[in-house]
Amino acid sequence: MTSQEFYEALESIVESKHWRWMIGMTTDTQWLVVDPMYGKNGNMMLMACGERMALSCDYRLPDVTQAGTQGGMIAIICDCVEALEAGPISFRRWSGDAWEMHHNRLDVLADEPDFDTALVQTMSRLFEMMDERGVQIE
Repeated sequence: MTSQEFYEALESIVESKHWRWMIGMTTDTQWLVVDPMYGKNGNMMLMACGERMALSCDYRLPDVTQAGTQGGMIAIICDCVEALEAGPISFRRWSGDAWEMHHNRLDVLADEPDFDTALVQTMSRLFEMMDERGVQIE
């Protein structure tokens, strides 16, 4: 996945109806998500950066290199797999530095060298699969 493809996939993920910000995630501009439900309309969330606060989630992308963001993305991926009624999944490193998402009933493979790229690729494919099948996260 090229750098351009990575950012396009990341933008489409955040624009998806399946995406959600979670407490502990960090934006690409290093804002920490403190309350993703602020305003409860999906357009606002409370974020902190040092002593400053922000209220808009417009034009924000997740920092997928940050552990809290990765944990949130894994939780969303697990919710997607559960919504597809496919059972548990696991990530594992294989073939040197590549990562794959392991699942016996879903054809989703992320064979990228970086875990953050594998997360984005996996989430993008799962969101597409959910849209094709008309599945929503409950």
